Amino acid sequence: MLQRKENISLMKTIAMIIVVFYHSMMFYSGNWFAVIKSQIVFNSNIFSIINNFQMPVFVFCSGYLYFYLNSTKSHGGIKKRIKRLIIPYIFASILYVIPINIFFYNLSLKEIIIKFILGIGPSQLWFLLMLFWVYVIFYYFLNSVKLDKKNLILISIICPLISAILSKFNIFQIGTTISYIPFYFLGGYIEKNNIKFNNKFIYGIFVVLINLLIIYLTGSSSLLIKGIIKYLQLFVSYLEVILFYLLTLRFRGTNSKTYKVIESNSFGIYLYHQQLIYFCLFITKGMFNPIFQILFNFFVSLLISLIITIILRKNKITKMMFGL
Repeated sequence: MLQRKENISLMKTIAMIIVVFYHSMMFYSGNWFAVIKSQIVFNSNIFSIINNFQMPVFVFCSGYLYFYLNSTKSHGGIKKRIKRLIIPYIFASILYVIPINIFFYNLSLKEIIIKFILGIGPSQLWFLLMLFWVYVIFYYFLNSVKLDKKNLILISIICPLISAILSKFNIFQIGTTISYIPFYFLGGYIEKNNIKFNNKFIYGIFVVLINLLIIYLTGSSSLLIKGIIKYLQLFVSYLEVILFYLLTLRFRGTNSKTYKVIESNSFGIYLYHQQLIYFCLFITKGMFNPIFQILFNFFVSLLISLIITIILRKNKITKMMFGL
């Protein structure tokens, strides 16, 4: 029997908490939940650095587990991914995200079709579509590809180029999907080859230096510089994911009830937290001190989404509907 990978579970749980915190502060990017105008705008580099890291961790962990659980045989196949990702996408869209977005943004039928039926901008649910298609691509097309350094480099070069083309339309999040394939492959590469990394400090230094270089280059109108930035972002994301992996590698589980509750309900927290932040901002009008507002958004959305998830998991039908 395969041993549960506690460090991978920890990575996913921490990454989910980071996502909630990231969305809790996105109001101060100046272009998130524009229903209320923010009087304070944070430096955009803060959001870029966090965004380069948080979602790649999830995809890396999924790829790691895909190959750890012996690929298609032990990982449940397409049918399981439909139950786990597509069915929750449908029900969360219809029963939760779309109604709340209509309330705040007065979405038209055309906008609903574009954003949710075509999957071009389905709020936080984009991640479900992306992860489903990444799995499909590996299930049908990349399952026999050798997990070696050569192919990792090849995928790292090709995927950003294809993604840049497809992202102009991004129907069903296909363009975004291609951009995340390298992280799925990286997870499998590290797991299957039992790759060992040393010098966490050195990785940390490179992360800081490359992020500073990206910040320095950002804003250039040159297509060449924009291309260089794209690959630098991919490379630094690799380093950040690997660094996170190294920092959690020795984790063997905990008796903390708080951690276990959050870890076991993290998928539901992801599904419901964003719209709860909308309500936090709507109720407060975004007038709190930024630090207090962010903490208020974070803890309220985390707690209520956790409660919603626990309640829905108690019923077999709602548990199935939302993939809990």
